[in-house]
Amino acid sequence: MEECSSSTKRARPKDEFIRLVFSWSLEDIFNEDLYRNQVENIPELHQSVDQYLGSYVFPLLEETRAELASAMDGVYNAPFAEVIALDPATANHTHTLLYNVKVNRWKNRLGHGDMEPYRTLPGDVVLLSNRKPESVADLQQVGWTWTFASVTNNVDVENDDNYTSTDFKVKAENRIEVEDGQHKSLYVVFLANITANRRIWNALCMRKNLDIIETVLSKNDRDEEVCELCSLEGDTQSDIKIEPNALLKLNKSQNEAIVASILRMQCEHKPSVKLIWGPPGTGKTRTLSSMLFTLLKMNVRTLVCAPTNVAITDLASRVIKLMRESFEVEPEKLFRTCHLGGVLIFGNKHRLKCGSDIEEIFLDYRVDRLVECFASLTGWKHCISSMIDFLEDCVSEYVENESIKAKQSQEDEVQKSKARKENEVKKSEPVSLLEFTRDRLRHTAVPLRTCLSKLFTHLSRSCLGDQIFQYMVQLVSLLDSLEILLFQDKLTSEELDNIFSHQGTVDSSQSSVDASPLLYTKTQCLSILKSLKRSLEKRDLPSAINKVSIMEFCFKDASLIFCTSSTSYKLHSVDIEPVKLLVIDEASHLNECESIIPLQLPGLRHAVLVGDECQLPATVISKLSEEVGFGRSLFGRLSSLGHSKHLLDMQYRMHPEISHFTNSNFYLQKIINAPNVKDKSYERRYLPGRMFGPYSFINVLEGKEEMDDFSHSRRNMVEVAVTVKIVKKLYKGTCMGEYKDNVLHQLFVTVSPKLCYAIKQHVSRLKSFAGGGQFYSDDSSIDVDDIDQMAQFQDIPDSFVGIKSEKYPLVITLQKFLLMLDGSLGNSFFERFPDMKDFSQDKRSLKSVVLQSFMRKKEVNFDHFKSFYWPHFNSKLTKNLEPSRVYTEIMSHIKGGLQVGEACDIKLNREEYVSLSDKRVSTFCAQEREAIYDIFKDYEKMKMELGEFDLADLVIDLHHRLNNANLQGGKMDFVYVDEVQDLTMRQIALFKYVCKNVDEGFVFSGDTAQTIARGVDFRFEDVRCLFYKEFLMKTKQIECGVVIEPGSDENAIITIFGCRGNVGKMVGFGAEQVILVRDDSARKEISNWIGHRALILTIVECKGLEFQDVLLFNFFGSSPLRSQWRVIYEFLKEKDLFDSGFPKSFPSFSQLRHNILCSELKQLYVAITQTRQRLWICENAEELCKPMLDYWKRLGLVNVRKVDDSLAQAMQRASSPEEWKSQGIKLFWEKNYEMAITCFERAGEPTWEKRAKAAGLRASADHMRSSNPNEARIMLREAAELFYSVGKTDSAAECFFDLEEYERAGRLYLEKSGESELRKAGECFTLAGRYELAAKVYGKGNFFVECLFKDLDKIVQEFLESRALECHKFDDKVLLVKFVRAFHTMESRRNFLKSLDCLEELLFLEVDTGNFMEAAEIAKVIGNLLLESQNLLEEVIFRHISTKDGLTYGQIGRAVMILLGSGRHKIDLYEIIVERIPKNSSWKEFIEILRGNTEAESDSLIQKFYHALQETYTANWRVKDYISPNCYLYLMERLVILASHYCSSFFTTKSSFVEWLVYHQSRGIPSSSLVTDKQPYSRNVFDFVISVVRQFLCNGSDTTQWIRDSSIKSYYPVLVLRLFVLLCLLCLNSRMYSNVLFELLSLSHIRSQLPREFREALRKERNDDDVNLYAVARAFKSIGDPVVIVTWGENERKFFCTDAIILDMSFSRSKKDIIEVLFPSSTKTSHGQITSVEENMIKSSSELPASSGNHGKTSMSPNLNMESKTDRNLSTGNGKDGLQMNWGVLREISDILRSMENRKDGNLKILAMEKKVQVEKIINILATEMIHISDEKSPAGEDNNTLGEAINAIEELKQISSLITSDLEEKETSTIEGLLKSLESRMPKLDIYLSRFIVQNDTIEKNQSVVSCDGEISNSNSTEYSTKNLPITVAPETQGKPDQVSEGKQGKGKGKNRKGKKSKGRKK
Repeated sequence: MEECSSSTKRARPKDEFIRLVFSWSLEDIFNEDLYRNQVENIPELHQSVDQYLGSYVFPLLEETRAELASAMDGVYNAPFAEVIALDPATANHTHTLLYNVKVNRWKNRLGHGDMEPYRTLPGDVVLLSNRKPESVADLQQVGWTWTFASVTNNVDVENDDNYTSTDFKVKAENRIEVEDGQHKSLYVVFLANITANRRIWNALCMRKNLDIIETVLSKNDRDEEVCELCSLEGDTQSDIKIEPNALLKLNKSQNEAIVASILRMQCEHKPSVKLIWGPPGTGKTRTLSSMLFTLLKMNVRTLVCAPTNVAITDLASRVIKLMRESFEVEPEKLFRTCHLGGVLIFGNKHRLKCGSDIEEIFLDYRVDRLVECFASLTGWKHCISSMIDFLEDCVSEYVENESIKAKQSQEDEVQKSKARKENEVKKSEPVSLLEFTRDRLRHTAVPLRTCLSKLFTHLSRSCLGDQIFQYMVQLVSLLDSLEILLFQDKLTSEELDNIFSHQGTVDSSQSSVDASPLLYTKTQCLSILKSLKRSLEKRDLPSAINKVSIMEFCFKDASLIFCTSSTSYKLHSVDIEPVKLLVIDEASHLNECESIIPLQLPGLRHAVLVGDECQLPATVISKLSEEVGFGRSLFGRLSSLGHSKHLLDMQYRMHPEISHFTNSNFYLQKIINAPNVKDKSYERRYLPGRMFGPYSFINVLEGKEEMDDFSHSRRNMVEVAVTVKIVKKLYKGTCMGEYKDNVLHQLFVTVSPKLCYAIKQHVSRLKSFAGGGQFYSDDSSIDVDDIDQMAQFQDIPDSFVGIKSEKYPLVITLQKFLLMLDGSLGNSFFERFPDMKDFSQDKRSLKSVVLQSFMRKKEVNFDHFKSFYWPHFNSKLTKNLEPSRVYTEIMSHIKGGLQVGEACDIKLNREEYVSLSDKRVSTFCAQEREAIYDIFKDYEKMKMELGEFDLADLVIDLHHRLNNANLQGGKMDFVYVDEVQDLTMRQIALFKYVCKNVDEGFVFSGDTAQTIARGVDFRFEDVRCLFYKEFLMKTKQIECGVVIEPGSDENAIITIFGCRGNVGKMVGFGAEQVILVRDDSARKEISNWIGHRALILTIVECKGLEFQDVLLFNFFGSSPLRSQWRVIYEFLKEKDLFDSGFPKSFPSFSQLRHNILCSELKQLYVAITQTRQRLWICENAEELCKPMLDYWKRLGLVNVRKVDDSLAQAMQRASSPEEWKSQGIKLFWEKNYEMAITCFERAGEPTWEKRAKAAGLRASADHMRSSNPNEARIMLREAAELFYSVGKTDSAAECFFDLEEYERAGRLYLEKSGESELRKAGECFTLAGRYELAAKVYGKGNFFVECLFKDLDKIVQEFLESRALECHKFDDKVLLVKFVRAFHTMESRRNFLKSLDCLEELLFLEVDTGNFMEAAEIAKVIGNLLLESQNLLEEVIFRHISTKDGLTYGQIGRAVMILLGSGRHKIDLYEIIVERIPKNSSWKEFIEILRGNTEAESDSLIQKFYHALQETYTANWRVKDYISPNCYLYLMERLVILASHYCSSFFTTKSSFVEWLVYHQSRGIPSSSLVTDKQPYSRNVFDFVISVVRQFLCNGSDTTQWIRDSSIKSYYPVLVLRLFVLLCLLCLNSRMYSNVLFELLSLSHIRSQLPREFREALRKERNDDDVNLYAVARAFKSIGDPVVIVTWGENERKFFCTDAIILDMSFSRSKKDIIEVLFPSSTKTSHGQITSVEENMIKSSSELPASSGNHGKTSMSPNLNMESKTDRNLSTGNGKDGLQMNWGVLREISDILRSMENRKDGNLKILAMEKKVQVEKIINILATEMIHISDEKSPAGEDNNTLGEAINAIEELKQISSLITSDLEEKETSTIEGLLKSLESRMPKLDIYLSRFIVQNDTIEKNQSVVSCDGEISNSNSTEYSTKNLPITVAPETQGKPDQVSEGKQGKGKGKNRKGKKSKGRKK
């Protein structure tokens, strides 16, 4: 004790506290004055740490003594057990005090006063006695022997589920005599658990981290908001990014508390303690959970403590709920789970009571899951290796398996006869390779997915690393693709054999162009599997054998740890990373000495205490300890010292009158009431008098307090009696209040929305008539004209709480009933689905567009089950089964049967389901039921993986919750259920929860003969068993029908509706007549015969409808029973109805053979009961219907008539347009849109017709959403437009919502402006990211809670600006930048810093955020442009590669793009890039080669470049910061030109060649070295590029998503054009791939994205299957980027093409010569002259023989007087002004934009696109002149400024070009206007300099030879100079293939100028 309180460094005994406690005698324990002289008042201020910690020592001992004394007083009622074995725990029996104890069983387990039964735990103090004591006095009697003992903790069994509490180890106070493990009559009695006190004692004695403890010793008057030392550090975490989802619904005080706490936590120099004061109802837990969620996102290592297990689990569940509601990243959606590895909770499992919501973060659960993942036989290594073996050796495994089976079959043949017969029954059929592979994939992929999901859930992102995370996400996607491809119907075993026998990668062994998707996916999957395996093996993951190491691993991996303050003591003994922040919830309920335990954790620097000192403090048993302040909390002490607190000032819980009392007496009137508590509905008063108002104080006289049965607390039985009486009165008043209007609560439920609406309208008319109004007849055209299915429930609440009396009788559908149950039970069923993000009470409503969309997409009905799930099941299981019957078995028996209803928390297990074959009349044998149950298991698993649900899942969940909670709201007096045969037993069982009159309150109506609903197998006998009551079954009377016998024609329908005689005058059936058929195929057949002259429905579709006349067509002829209908004769014979004329032989009834007879009879019954007057039965095959016809004739139910004119005339019935409309509306609400459209056409109702078409398109889109998503989107969009055209804006909005066009959906909802629509509009705008618009909409609807997030940005901005101004005042630039960086927008940062004239700081921020063009502008203002530009360029690269982890593909791509586009850089820059590239990446080798490459690119460089791009292409493009499409395409273009220039001649574009040339020049490579050895091009490189181009173009959805993820607007058409340019170049360079080009060009959806002139040029000049050079050149010229043909010498083939630029490198070696050809000066050509370069070209071409073209003309010289229109547009003058820019085009663009603002004209957009081409020409000229400027050695200042102007002008022109698209928006228009104004200011300076530059260079060319327009040659003194070392330019166009030399045709008379115009002498 003295050691603990002193600073002496002596080692203290480990069990010192227990030793002190055991030293007490009984007298000491009951001596209240034992420590009175040592216990002193605990002061508020402390002078030292020793004084502070020592002040709690004796009060702690006194409190422990009082606890034991209280326990001893209640020893008679304490848990006890008899000892049956007692053994010494050590070998030294003489001196040991440790014993192994075994007891029989514990008795009186609830006697310790806890809610939970007693369990033996370490730290328990027990009494070992030879007798069971009843009082303390017994222990003092003679003959009693006893001793104290404590349960030790040397074996951790706290969380062991198998720990029975009957075997444990104790350490006794005194030695116990033991003989042979026995001790006569020994009992153990539990007294108390002192673990918490022992931990506090040890914490008081330790001296570990004292940073915070020293801070809280006294009031800190220097509690500053910002630490003055923080400015000396670099970039810390002061860049606050608070999660918007977490703070969406917080008020101002809550936001400020979070911001202040996080800001203080950023300080690394000064420890701090923050107090958040949260009075009752002010949202303390919500605020704290939001702050913790934000800290988790910031990756701040935080420990969260609370005094109790309940408080800590509640807080943890709130944080997990926020995580699950907010996650919306695509990879997490793939795993269907949340990333929880960074969150951990630990403690005693049984006391924490972790529910399913936080089970995944519980330490023990996580350790068990990770053991499974790390185990050798079930872990990730095994799963990945198994999948690799499957993909590599599947075929060999199949062959081996079949050989084993064949061998086994041979052995079976030699067995005995009986055994052989038995084996024949069990013998399996030969399995094909396809079936074997599918089965192996299922058994291999499932464990792998499960393992990956566990790793994803239980390991943090930092532990996995980005690369592994990307691999996992990509692998899951590939497994899904592999499964889909493997289960294709068209796949055969032979194809599969070829694919799985293929070895190696697709690209290295064969052309990937022709590779199958399955082979490609398999190869990709193998690559990712191996990469993932290697990456995981490099991780330092613990072994599965050692659970302790896994536990420590979990602690290290977590950044947010939850535990009680006492349990945090365990962290002192665990090797974990230091905790930065401690958060204590309910801090006012925690003794200060207990908070010392977590405050001393290593590394802890900051603490946040949340609580309310005005509430009750911690419980203290000792009066002495309570008097000295032992129960005071740290929160209370600091608050009393005046420590600053953040008050949460708005309460949401109490009625204002209640809060007024607490606010006035405790909170100094600082608390305000929230709007919800001020609403009138918040006050409910059921009894008169003040006592039953909002609050009252009642003085109960004659009461007397007494101890309870456990002697733990006091009670007053008189007060209890008064309270019970008051509660009874309140309950009675509540019930009377519900019935004060004397309204009978009745509920009517039906499945059909149409029937529900009809009943509701009928009830409404009855109520109106009863109230004195009139009773109007039913008129469906009026009643349902504008009523939507959900609209009829707009006025009904979404729960059974608060239903107004005028709403009864309540008429709803089954779906509405289920959702009202769900809304009455707290947490919704739909909260578990990841897709329901940001779930709130409003979104659970049927009115919520989010929930409606979710239910449409995710509910599994029979159609979805049949079309999507059924093909994925094992074909062996589904071979002899029908999907409808299997679906019915699952829904009605396994998940929805009577047996399940009795055991509502589980589904039927396999044994119970199989046993149904014996317990009831069953159509399935046991083996079939086994197969069905296997299908059910696969279905449930697949459904869970897809995040979908069926109606049975919702019903099961409702049963489970209703069994564990009372249903809120009033119950019904009577419940009426119509069409009950459409409900499963478990659905029917739900009604017992809503009706209080169970015996007499139910009325069920239905018809078992109409049980044809999918998934329902109904019997009234089951209802009787369920409710023990017999119900009356009503049937309809069937009128006498007519059986029509066909005439001479075999088809009676054709006869009836044909053109013979008077029959031809028929116009068809009327609106009340229908033809009923069996299925859709029969309906289509009849429609082909008669068109739209009659309504045609299937039997299923007609259910619920009634018609005047029904024609049942070919029912028996299309029946699957066929001739089996003859079994009817056996029934006739049994009923004595058999006639001698009937057949003598007929089959006997067999349950097995005739198992579908019951279903067929029900179908027949439904068909014949839909008529009100006449029934006609028409069959084509008389022999099939004869049995039933004989039966009906025998009973006199039918007449037989032949088809003739009179019958046909009698069958017709005309209908009015109103009748057609009425019938159409009925069909519309039955969702039979095709027939409804027919009715509306006949009625002349175009509006309803469009509406029906729209609804049909929407239904079709929902049906094919999974199978054909692109077509579904097209249908959905068309439906939306139709809905909008007829005024159904809500339906149109729903369609746009499903299309994920949230903003457009929101605007449509906004048009209606109702309350519910405003909510929907707000939801849509929020999802679209239009938060400001969402806030306005929410504000318009007075939904202030939803729009509170608007204020958060303002609060944070004001706070940050105030701090930044203070830093500027004291000239603290470092801290200033930190605060400014935290601003929400870049614009706000710019405005703020510019207002302070802090341009240098703004330059730093612009570069830091990647805004390099803006940074260049600032650099130009404050310094030398060239120097700043060079530094910025280096900074760009460094910025892109600055990361702690390995570089992403996006970072690598941007860096390489800059390197290839800007020439040589410092060697250390390359080294840094190489160092940060992942180890196994091909990019590392490429950069290393690029660093040392000073000559022409080698083949090694190309191959490394190719492998790097291939690696990037195969990576997962959905991960964060993947390479952008424009960057990747740029690199592919560079790869193509590198690979192509090895050929003797190659083709490229002008822009690509210029960049390539600039790159070589900047690296010091002379032009002459560009001549190569003419090595052959790399085939594998071209194959790869072709495959990538095809993939990008064909997979448009993925490509579009890639562009969208890269945040590039309107880029898809540009991407398509660039891909086609690349494809054309590949065709020209390789003379291959033409088929690919024309195949892609034939696809309309791709062709439509190309410019018209471009695509027409390619299509018109097509020559067979080869690509035409001249067509390509003309196409390229149309887009302003002409073809460049590069040849390497005189011996090479020559080309003639007027639309191309031809460079002969044997003449041109210098950069100047090449530039002259690419960008010729117009100075000479404007005078009709021709340059010596062109003359040299003529000389070279004149040596070639003439070739005849297709037109029979020849050419020996080029046409030199041609001048393209585009070139003229780029030149504005003569002579020295020849290179001035055509700035007029910019003014023309401005005029076009202004015109577009005033009128919408498509021609204006076309004109703008034409001007875009001219803008790109200006860009080319400026780029060329920049190269000249860089070569000139002119004065630095002027040229530097000009260079800067050119750089900025080029960038602005590029922005203008990118913004001019075919769908210009208003936003882009304003941006272009701003850029045009900026360019206008640059024009004069650029024109002057360019003119001067041309004049300077004019002297170089003035002596060259020129040719006059008429062909006369004039020579100068420099003839030799003019004819040497210059490149060829152009030649006349020739018609032929690229490999045909010198084939061409002569231009048609264009050799001379016309009308005196001057020519440039060359065409591009």
